Amino acid sequence: MSDEPPAPPQLPRAAAEVPKPQRAWPASHVELCAVKRGDRRAYFASRAGELWRYDAVKDEADACWTSGRAVLALAHRGDACLALESKGTQVWLATYEVEDGRVAGRHRRVGTGREGSFACEGTDVLVAVGRDVALYAEEQPRWRVRNLGDVVAVALNSIGACVVCAEGAWFVDRASVKSARVLDATAGAAAVLATDGEIALVRGATLTLFSGDGRRKLVSLDLGAPLAAGPALAYGRDGAVLVRTRRALEVWRDQKCAARETAPPAHDQGHVLLRRLVRRVTVGVPDDFGVLAPSSLEETHSWPDATGMDDFDEVGSDFSDEDHLEDDAGESVLEGKRYQRERLETGTPSTPRLRYRSVLQDDFRPGRGNALQACVASLFGLELEDVPNFITLPEGYEKAIRAFCAARRVTCEKMAVEDIPETFDGRMCILRGASPRGYFGHVVVARYVGSCDTSLHKMVLTGNGAFRLVHDPHPEGTFLDEGEGCGWALFFGELN
Repeated sequence: MSDEPPAPPQLPRAAAEVPKPQRAWPASHVELCAVKRGDRRAYFASRAGELWRYDAVKDEADACWTSGRAVLALAHRGDACLALESKGTQVWLATYEVEDGRVAGRHRRVGTGREGSFACEGTDVLVAVGRDVALYAEEQPRWRVRNLGDVVAVALNSIGACVVCAEGAWFVDRASVKSARVLDATAGAAAVLATDGEIALVRGATLTLFSGDGRRKLVSLDLGAPLAAGPALAYGRDGAVLVRTRRALEVWRDQKCAARETAPPAHDQGHVLLRRLVRRVTVGVPDDFGVLAPSSLEETHSWPDATGMDDFDEVGSDFSDEDHLEDDAGESVLEGKRYQRERLETGTPSTPRLRYRSVLQDDFRPGRGNALQACVASLFGLELEDVPNFITLPEGYEKAIRAFCAARRVTCEKMAVEDIPETFDGRMCILRGASPRGYFGHVVVARYVGSCDTSLHKMVLTGNGAFRLVHDPHPEGTFLDEGEGCGWALFFGELN
């Protein structure tokens, strides 16, 4: 028996109407989903270009159409469904409006590439194609950031834009596009949501909450399993954060896991959990709703045949720029070494010894503080107390760091900023410069980026390249004195 409510009875069809085939909800042909908190309508799509509008109260689809293009991403804007679509290497932003069973579509070319994502807030739309991100307000382009990184997810609120790349995540303030705040510096699959009061970021098996302006990290929470592929993060009708992992649908409320709903392991487990997520967002269910039985997927509902949408109304001018960087262009400022290694014997990934996390110093004595200790802890992903204060050790900080690294099979190379070779482009390091708080030195975590586009990030420029400043261990977050030069950089790398 399933605990899902039964579908309402279907109205008699007109005598002249040809019976339409029944289609299960949602089966393998549904790969994308867009829901809006408290709205009974949801939109589904297959990658091949078939789209549906679903009514959660009636438990049936009331419209279906085809676009003639591959669908990359989907968004919900009330009566309108927005889709990011591709044909060949051209990417289009399409808007579909459904009224009385009729679907009207219009589109705009937004870039060149093979992957993309987008988010909407009111009439504003944030679009990411390849390595570029652009904001449209009332269908008019407002700003564009190029060569940002391989974007995997975006979110938008009235304050700014959250951009999550394959490595790193940033919050870009609408009022100052060239000023971005670092939210995360880890790598891997991710999903993000944003409201004016809160930003929810999931990377791997960690849910991190930030303030709505991205200035404060509120809490990091451990999930029961890594993030699932496809639609996996949403706000429930009651405001809870819903995370669909590979094993369960987790409901987080007041920074606590209020429910963890599972489904029997099977090839359709992901669709069972997706249906649970849709119900929580659209109509809402109590936390003790229970576990779905797999038989619920065998229930059939009326899914209308698709209406062709191969003809569109073209809107606006092309904002994509013909000189758009292709996916195989040079490395961006966010790319670099991937420290995840593969074991040749088993084919399973080994645990990286260099795992970035932000750690702050707690000793602020000039010349005796522990900024270096905090930077090393950040690069190794350790707690501050698990790393010694190298400055105070009798053998000196450099020899002590080398011994610390050798015990962990990690190399340590110190060199003057003028002597860094081009092969180090993209590597993380500890950068030594002058403190903005007095006449003494200070160190920060940085990435050597050579001559890449640096317009979005806080940078230190040298005669031999540039450093993107990633993390200041001092709580003030002012990094280094821009009027003084930098002396050396300390690079780390894992040994096989």
